[in-house]
Parts: sequence; structure tokens; C-alpha cells
Amino acid sequence: MTEPVRQMQVSSMDHVNSKCQYDWLVQDSGDLSVAREDFHSALGIGMLYSLTDLAFDDIDGRTGLTVPFMLPSNQVVSLADDARICTLTDNAESPVRTAEESGILHSPTFADSSATVTTDEIRPCKRKRNVLEWKQAKRKYCKNHGEAYTSSTGRSMPAKQLAGVSSCCTVKCFSQFSSQDCQGIFNGFWALGNHDAQTAFIGGCIEQKHTMAHKQTAQGLSKNYTRTYHVRVGNRDVTVCKAFFLEVLGISAGRVDRVLKGQRENGGVVTKDKRGRYVRLKDSRSHEEVLSHIRSFPVNNSHYTRAHSANRMYLSSDLSVNEMYDLYLEKCKEMGTVPVKPWYYRDVFNTEFNLAFHPPRKDSCKQCDIFKINIEAAATANDQARVSSLKTEHELHLRKVEAVRSVLRSEQVASADHEAFSFDLQKVMSFPQLTTNEVYYCRQLSVYNLGIHNLVTGQGIMNVWDEAVASRGAEDIGSCILKYCKEKAESGIKSITAFSDACGGQNRNYKLALIWMHLSQASNLEEINHIFMVSGHSYLPNDADFGIIERAIYRCKQLYVPEQFYNIIKQCNKKNPFKVVEMEQDMFVSVKELERGCTIRKTSLDGHKVQWLKIQWLQVRKSEPFKLYYKYSVLNDVPFSCVDFVKKGRKVPEVAFLKCAYSHMRTLSHDKSADIQKLLKYIPPINHEFYIQRMENEPVLDADDAHENTVMDGQEEKENFPPGSANRSGTTRLTRSLRLDLKAKLS
Repeated sequence: MTEPVRQMQVSSMDHVNSKCQYDWLVQDSGDLSVAREDFHSALGIGMLYSLTDLAFDDIDGRTGLTVPFMLPSNQVVSLADDARICTLTDNAESPVRTAEESGILHSPTFADSSATVTTDEIRPCKRKRNVLEWKQAKRKYCKNHGEAYTSSTGRSMPAKQLAGVSSCCTVKCFSQFSSQDCQGIFNGFWALGNHDAQTAFIGGCIEQKHTMAHKQTAQGLSKNYTRTYHVRVGNRDVTVCKAFFLEVLGISAGRVDRVLKGQRENGGVVTKDKRGRYVRLKDSRSHEEVLSHIRSFPVNNSHYTRAHSANRMYLSSDLSVNEMYDLYLEKCKEMGTVPVKPWYYRDVFNTEFNLAFHPPRKDSCKQCDIFKINIEAAATANDQARVSSLKTEHELHLRKVEAVRSVLRSEQVASADHEAFSFDLQKVMSFPQLTTNEVYYCRQLSVYNLGIHNLVTGQGIMNVWDEAVASRGAEDIGSCILKYCKEKAESGIKSITAFSDACGGQNRNYKLALIWMHLSQASNLEEINHIFMVSGHSYLPNDADFGIIERAIYRCKQLYVPEQFYNIIKQCNKKNPFKVVEMEQDMFVSVKELERGCTIRKTSLDGHKVQWLKIQWLQVRKSEPFKLYYKYSVLNDVPFSCVDFVKKGRKVPEVAFLKCAYSHMRTLSHDKSADIQKLLKYIPPINHEFYIQRMENEPVLDADDAHENTVMDGQEEKENFPPGSANRSGTTRLTRSLRLDLKAKLS
């Protein structure tokens, strides 16, 4: 017996907080064996103990030396000297986990020969699905491997064992095999561990043929098939009798009969295990009743585009499968029929219908709605000619929608010198966002977000600003696009294609067209294309980006300042984080000077009137300055029309740079400032300065304005523009008394 080298006393807390102390004896060598009956209640199974600052002798020179610790009643734990992790194991082959794998961040130290180790079990917040630990899976594993197990009824089933084969037949098949050969055949068969593999093995060892002659007995014919059993040992196949074959494999005659029967019925190929794979047969009458009931609910299809949601239909958002099943039960009660089970009703709903319970997420197209109403009215009046005409027009409308979307999809291909993107303005966010009900009756600060989505990389760029910095007109939108496109042009891009909705006030107007013309002349871009989606069908990738942002904001109860909103945008998209660009006032440009040097013509070079609200494609070319090409379709076979913006007899306007649109911070209206002041008591004081700076700004009118307003001390302001109307410098100004009150509160 090996003499103990070191003795350590370790105390541990069990699951019921009772302390148990054990003396662990270090042993230099020997195989590790574990008997953990006495440790079960006190230490638990597989619990980890951290050991640090211990020096162990290198017994056999191995890396990660395992030193057994002998405990009372032969309890043993294994220790890896490099990882300093001690864990209760079942045998010497059990792996020892490292500190990194075990997730242990702190471990107590041992002082000389004794220490105290605590066993605080760390449980995850959500248990992981582990199929191998299921009782049914364990039972199946043991059964397929010939091990002992407990059946589902609680009956203990013994392990398969090879019985000594001493007699089998007159030929004495057992005499051709040694005990080692029999044991090897037995172990190899049960080591397969799979019922289908074992079935294939049995079918391959038996040869069955039709009997040539039948013996007539009192019970009838004796048998229809003759079987020949073979067992392979080494490199030879040995023919054996049925009794030896069953004994050496440890199986019953019934299993052999089932294997061969399935093989005959399947054309000579063994069949797979069909247990637990029963396919429930459907009663045709009940099935038709379920189908009829589900079809009785009115549905709506997605107007958006047929390719986007071809077969999906939408039920009322007030319904659910459970509510539909309850209505089905009432109908069966009225008709006196036997209803199907809930699982059957749900299976039919999920497998034979393409239905959803929420309506289409996008707003419907007004043209589609008008077509629908007119078609229904014409059908009611039995005017088939008008119905056919309206359906043709509606089909042309939908084809136009699909044509634009196909162009959008075609641009999602990477190119070295071409850039494709879409842009859209998110719905206005109001700040501060509070939970108090008073906020619903107060005006708030508006914050804007213009999203740009790269169609190739999927990168989202969010240009953000608040209403005190700039407005949200065509020039403001164009300034964000101008900044983005200039950066792309500097990186070597030669042409760009932009997609947007057909909003006339922001995107489809001559001001944004002037910015495109300026960009083509002030950069290396040779061609610029701007394509407009069909109104009502203008779903863009930006909408998905905005959905991610809005879902993240929904989880935040209160947002006091826009900076918190900007941080949410940066963090909400984990897969492809958004880039946030905080727009400064000097980034917004004005096209007034450019507009003065051009003529905004309403007719094209061929004499046709320019219908801005119908334009679907704008194109600007560097080779033809200040000429705008346009067409009312995205089809390639439709030619462009051209409008010349250069004044007759004048040179092309200078486009070296554009002036800033704002010379100072825009002021808020008096009413909005007063409402924000009411909300300051719900905002932490550290955020007050942000709002007060935006409320106390003095408006300075631009030089382009007709005259200046001078405010004297002690007098109220007098505006030279209608109250509530907006000029380029701001909306309306605060009274002096309100500004002084705010400054006093800030100080």
C-alpha cells in the first residue's frame, strides 16, 4: 500500500447547509476508482472545488497530472495540477475541466495542509434543453446497448448477457467457436446501439428462400421459406443453426421473424423501425368540416405587392386559433356532430392554410382601395364591361409596382464603382418621452432621423438632428444625402442610384434635383439616378431598420434628451450596427443661390409639360451640366425626357460650394417653449440645460429677409410675419420675461 504523502481537511456545505468534513489522503499512484454513495447527500454529483497554490510532484511526467485523493469509504476525487480543479468523477477516464471551461473566477487558497472549500452551485437563468438526459432517451439508449434499465411501467429489465452455449444441434455449431469468439460477436452486435443498424445486421446474416417441397401435416403446410443462418468470425463465414444464432446474439425468435417479414414485404430490403411513428388517419367527413369552418372566416390579402406576400392571407386581428376552435365547438353542438380534438384543428390550420392573424403591416395604397371599391360597385350593378376595364387598370398598376421592386432587387449586387442605397425619414420622435399623463397635453421637441440603407452591404446610416438645429424640408433631406454621396465619391464611386418614396415635399421636387446637379458637377460622380417607389407600395429596407429602432425604444420607459435616443440607435442592431451621424447646423446647405442662377422650367426640350408628381426616374449626367433627365416609368425601353435648367444666354452656374442654410440655432414657438417648461419638473436637473438652450435663443433674421426686427428692453417682440408661421431663421420668438425666467432657473 502506498504511504500517504499529505493530509488535508476540507469542509463543504451540502444542499441543506449542513457541514461535512472529510480527511483527504494524497496518494502517489494507482488507478482511480470512485464509490460516491457517502458523498451523494453532502457534496452532490460532479461539483467543483477550486484548489490553488498547491505544489504536486510530477509522478509520471504527464501534462495535466491527475493525482487521486483517497477518502473514507473509498471516495475519490481527481485533481489536475495545471488547472487546480478538483471534481468528483466516476472513473479514471472522466475528463477534468479547466478553470476557463468551468467558469470559476475565484478560488480559495490552501495554507500548507488544510483549507476550506465552499460549494456554491451556480445555476443558469434558463435551463438548456438536453435530450440525452431525458428518461426516455436514457431508457432507449440502455435498451439498444443491452444494458439494464427500468421500463416506463417501472419494471426492472436486466442487462443482456451471453449465456454459455454448450449444446444447440446435432452438428454442434458451438464447437466451431471459442468463448472469446462468442463474446466478441455478442459485444459487437450490442455495440451498434441502434435498432435499425441491428435490424440490418440480422437481415444480412440470414438467407431465406422459398421451399421447393412442402410436407403435409395435420395443421397444414409446414413452412413456406427456408432460412440459412451465418455468423462471421475473422475472415470466414460460418453456417450455424437457429438456436446458436439466437443465443450468440442474445435476441428472440420473434425479432428475427419480424425482420425477415419486413424484408420480404419491402422487396428484399430491411425496413426501418416504425415504432412510435404512427401516422394518424384523418376522418374525411370531420376533415371537411374543419376545412369548411376555417374557410368561413373572411380574409384579406396583402395589397403591398403580390410577389412580397403571394399566398399569405390575413384574418382579423381579434381572432386566434383557440377562439376559432371555440366557435367550431359551438357549430358542432348546433349541428349535432362530434368535434375533432384541438390539436387536429390546429394541425389543419397550420398545414393546409397560409393564414395570419394580424393585418398587413403597411398602409394600403389609395389607388388599390379605389379600384377595389369601384370593382365591387360595378359587379353589384352587373356592369361586366366596367369590371373588366377596372381590373385591367389595376393589373397595370400592380405591374408598375413590381417593375420598380425588380429594379430595387437588381441593384443589390456589389460593384467597384457603383453605389446603390435607399433613404427615408423616420417618423418624428418627440422629446422628452415620459410616463406621466401630462405629457399628452404638451407640445414636445421634435427629433428627426433620416436613414440611409446601403443595398449591397446592408449598412444603415442614421442622420439625426432636432428641430432647433434644422427643419425637415427638401434642402434638409438633400443635405444629408449630399454629405453621404460626397464621401462615396471620394472613395472612388463613379455612379450612384438612390431609391426613395414619392413624397413631393421632401424627395420629388426641383430643390433635390438641384442638389443632384450640384453634386454631379462638384464631385467625381459621372451619373446619378434617383428612382421613386410607387405611392402606397413604397416599402424600403429603411422601414426594417426603423422597426428595429422603434422596438428598442419601446422597451425604454423614459427618454429625457435626444442623446439617449442616439445611443439606442447605435446599440439596437447587434448583427450590423447602425452608424449615427449627428448633423450640425453647418452641414445643412441652401440652394437659393443656385436657384437664382437657374430657370425652373415646366416644359421639357420636346415641348411637353413636366408632371413632377408622376416622375418615377430622375437622372443627372456630369457630361451635361444642369440638364435633368426624367421619365414616368422604370422600363428600359421607355426613353428619357430632358429639362434644361440653364438660363438662356447665360453660363452654367458656379457650383463650387453651397451656402449654409442656417446661421444660428432655430428657436421654438412660444407655446412649445411654455409646454416644455412645464415638463422640466419631470426631467432630471442634469438635462435641463439642453432644453433651456433651445428655448432662450434670440432669432437673427437672414440678410435675405426684407427687414430686421429690433427688440427693445421692456417691450414685447413684434413679428413682421403672421403668428405661428415659419421663416428660415425660426418659427416665433420667446418673450423677454419668459427668457429671464428660464435663465433664473438655470442659474
